[in-house]
Amino acid sequence: MNMVVVGLCGPTRHDIPNVNNFLFPTTVERPLDFVSHYTDSLSFIDSLSDDTHLELYITGLTPVLTSFLSAWVKRNDEKRRVGANTRHLTLYHYNRDNNDYEAHLF
Repeated sequence: MNMVVVGLCGPTRHDIPNVNNFLFPTTVERPLDFVSHYTDSLSFIDSLSDDTHLELYITGLTPVLTSFLSAWVKRNDEKRRVGANTRHLTLYHYNRDNNDYEAHLF
């Protein structure tokens, strides 16, 4: 299985050890441009190989996250309908109590 590790927005929005790639910039100029965020997310998802397990570090900006998750569900539903294997996604949420990230299999 191919593992891909990225942050949602960054760099520098939050310190994430060993994460150098981000789906969106630190500052998203039009945070409520859902169509663009969705389209950008689909493009990223389509660039992944079928055997990818994506580890996504959530770094804020809910409109971008919900657009990404909507695109992820759409692509996996399309795969399910034709009997193909779906891609795996683990979301990592920051836990301020222990200054670390907690895994959430999606």
